[in-house]
Amino acid sequence: MKKKFIKMLCLFLFSSMASIFFTSCTDPVVTKEYKYTMNIQVGAITTNSASCGVQVIADPGSEDMYNANYLVGCMWSNSGYPTNFRMNTHRTTPLRNGSMYNLQMSNLTPNTTYYVQGFVVRVPDGAPTDGSETVGDPSYGPVVTFTTTASVPDLQIVSLKVNGDLYQNQTGSFTATLKNNGTAAYNSRLWIYLINSTTNAYLFLGGDIYSIAAGASKTITITGDIALPPDTYDCNVVFDANNDPSNTDYYQFNNVLGVQATVK
Repeated sequence: MKKKFIKMLCLFLFSSMASIFFTSCTDPVVTKEYKYTMNIQVGAITTNSASCGVQVIADPGSEDMYNANYLVGCMWSNSGYPTNFRMNTHRTTPLRNGSMYNLQMSNLTPNTTYYVQGFVVRVPDGAPTDGSETVGDPSYGPVVTFTTTASVPDLQIVSLKVNGDLYQNQTGSFTATLKNNGTAAYNSRLWIYLINSTTNAYLFLGGDIYSIAAGASKTITITGDIALPPDTYDCNVVFDANNDPSNTDYYQFNNVLGVQATVK
């Protein structure tokens, strides 16, 4: 009986030591914290719209975050810090390190200051783009402000067409006819703003209008290199009084004629 007890005790001690040994050799579970910097850029400001560019840059050692599903978005408000906000999101799989995701803010009020903030949040596979299903809490970028323009010039887009086929990294051509319905001559620069609402790829092509007399019409042809990947793009028209797309005197008409351009 004594020998049997000693034998069982030895077996118990051996099993306990083995368990401790194998447990200590198992790699511990490490939760990796993703760290990154978020930049916000507002542009193409009109009386009722603006674009919000959200850029996410991974800190060293956090690049693995770009293998997951994310929503990149912006929220805005005209009542101070954007807590009472509307949201615009772009789903991306995977997140591209350093890429600028361009989102459109619409239905804004003329001559009004807005507060806008970008965010990024991880989402499960197959989750909706409204942010109702997330993994963890969103991370937010800095709050920036911008002011919509005061009024729209009394110009009418009579026609807009794409001249022939468009090819990536080759010269393309567009022709637009404008009418001045106002009581004074108008000087400006016209931009064709090509944008794909799914990929957010975009391009500005500009041409001089010079002066359009009151009640008169003018036709202008715009050419430029089509530095866009093959896809279909909406043709927005932008009037820019100071020939500088970074200024706030932008008057953008979002595809009012329903014209689209296909890049081959």
